[in-house]
Formats: sequence, C-alpha cells, structure tokens
Amino acid sequence: MDMMGRDIREDFPMLFDRISDNDSVIYDKNSPEMEISPSAKEVFSALDVTNMILVPITDSSSVLKGAIAAVNVESPKSAEMLECVTYDFFMALANLENYNIIKKMGEIDYLTGIKNRNSYESEIAKYVAMDKENLWCVFVDVNGLHEVNNTKGHKAGDKMLCVVADAIKRVFGQQHTYRLG
Repeated sequence: MDMMGRDIREDFPMLFDRISDNDSVIYDKNSPEMEISPSAKEVFSALDVTNMILVPITDSSSVLKGAIAAVNVESPKSAEMLECVTYDFFMALANLENYNIIKKMGEIDYLTGIKNRNSYESEIAKYVAMDKENLWCVFVDVNGLHEVNNTKGHKAGDKMLCVVADAIKRVFGQQHTYRLG
C-alpha cells in the first residue's frame, strides 16, 4: 500500500483500524472528529484532499476484501451511495475472480499443473507462425503407467505422472509444455 512513496498503513492507522472493523470512514479536514497523523495531513494537503469517504468492501461473510473511496465530495449522501455500490462492486470482483479460476481450470491439467489439451489445441496455430528451423516437438510416453496403476494403485500412477511432468518442466520450461493424454 504505497502512495507518494509512503506506507499508507503507517500514515493512516486509525483509518485502517476502522476499515478492518468494517466501518465506513468519513474524514473532513475541518472536523477534529478523526485524528490523522501529521504525515497523513501532509499527504492530503499535497493531494488537495479536503474530505474523504472510505467504505469497506466485504464478502458475504463480512470478510474485508478492499475499500472504495470518494474524495472531495460535496454531498453528505455520498457515503450512503458508496455503501450501496460496495456489494455490487464486490460481486463484480468475485465474478472476475471466479471467471479466472474457471478459465485456468479449462487450460491447466489439475494433476500435473502443466497446460492441458485445451491449451494445446488453442495455441497450436501460433507454432505454425514460428521459425520452423528452431521448432521442436517432443512427445513423452510414460511407459509402465498402466502397470503402476494396476499393481500399486492410481495414487502411485498419479505421482509417477507428476514426477515426469516436473522433469519435463525443468528441461523445457512451463510455457510450451502440455499434457495431451
């Protein structure tokens, strides 16, 4: 949390304490109600901040996820308006986070952590455009996997696949490594 080269948590400890308690913060430089540090006053002065409303963004379990602020507002109803949009703002962030999780699940092999066949199929066209003199394709077949699964169980087979995938990542890197089968 950096602003103008300063640690905001040090300059605004009271603000963060109140936000951590899921309380809205209303600051007005003409009101002694909220004491802020001299360094915070310096930051606000440099930014021409005369007042600020800061409202916590929480999830459905009241866990603090962030905050939304309005600076130099003229209407006292601004705090109520910000409080109204925080849930929508959190939902938009949660939807984006869930989208990224689902997208990753569709592109990464859950077991080995390397890219899966979906990624391979969507990225294969870019390899056609690459310098063909330096393009290599290495396929690795894990011999004995079927026997390991049958004699030692699928957990042992899964471990074998992970060990092979880790070795391939070390040699070829993560960017162009896929699990197709």
